[in-house]
Amino acid sequence: MSEAQRPVLVRTLTPAGWFEGDLQVPERSSLLDYLNRSGGLVRMTRVSLEGHEQRVPFLGVHRDSMRIVVPPLAEAGGASGPGEPHDVAGVMAGVLFQGTVMLATGQRVSDFFAAARGFVRVSDCRLWLGDAKSGFDDKRNEHEILAHAPSLIAVSDTLG
Repeated sequence: MSEAQRPVLVRTLTPAGWFEGDLQVPERSSLLDYLNRSGGLVRMTRVSLEGHEQRVPFLGVHRDSMRIVVPPLAEAGGASGPGEPHDVAGVMAGVLFQGTVMLATGQRVSDFFAAARGFVRVSDCRLWLGDAKSGFDDKRNEHEILAHAPSLIAVSDTLG
């Protein structure tokens, strides 16, 4: 018998743009744990695609195509837990971000992200969307994002 699931409304940035819909997360799992343990495709229901008003009842979304996942406030963990808050900046294709992650005492930002195999929690986040040629003009503030670490091109303590 499979574990009961709960819908968690998220927005996710993919190479095809933003998707919004419900991820089907096991009842006893956090969204972050679910994403980091899920297989190649995650089940997303009641999905709207950027620029389209009609919702699609179901999409199987390739987990590794989800660069950024924006959880609802109820799922946000914030910069809490063991370690120390540390300001970071990251670059992905089409995305710059700044925010706060929790690092073990003395841990370097580059080591933290190099060891991450899935999604990492970044709180108090600022996103800039666009590209180097035309500029990063779409600015957004998010309470938290889950950033897909393997999608990072570069990471730093700060953008300067």
